[in-house]
Amino acid sequence: MPMFDPGLGISPEATGWENIKTRGILLGLDDEEIDVLSDEIAEVSGLGDFLNMPVRTYSNGMRMRLAFCVSTAVRPEILLLDESVVVGDVGFLNMAHERINNLIADANIMVLASHSTNILKKLCNKGILMEKGGVTLFDSVDEMLAEYSKSTKLSTIGRV
Repeated sequence: MPMFDPGLGISPEATGWENIKTRGILLGLDDEEIDVLSDEIAEVSGLGDFLNMPVRTYSNGMRMRLAFCVSTAVRPEILLLDESVVVGDVGFLNMAHERINNLIADANIMVLASHSTNILKKLCNKGILMEKGGVTLFDSVDEMLAEYSKSTKLSTIGRV
């Protein structure tokens, strides 16, 4: 499951509820699975009656909440993450970090593209150094970061 664009498939003319269903379908869920997750998504998003309104009436933060909550309701076997910036108040940010941590814990494989050494060391157990689309090193995160610091190569890090 890619988490590069949580807003993919969100239609501004559809209501929050309709978007939950559409995003669920795009994420591979069937109607029954979407129905089971809809109440959780509604509760966690905190959007309340706004879910009955077209998304075009939402603020950017509300759109991100909806998209993020739908995307993180699915438990993937393989999780693809990019450095993510979560928009919202402190309560929502705490919930968002908890949901991301749960996704990472539940995934069999997580691939994370990040420029943050701290995040990479905290979340990953293996590192891949890449150059021109090819793998030049696959080792521990510390070894990969040491090699990366010696060069200007791009890196992708993951947990296996």
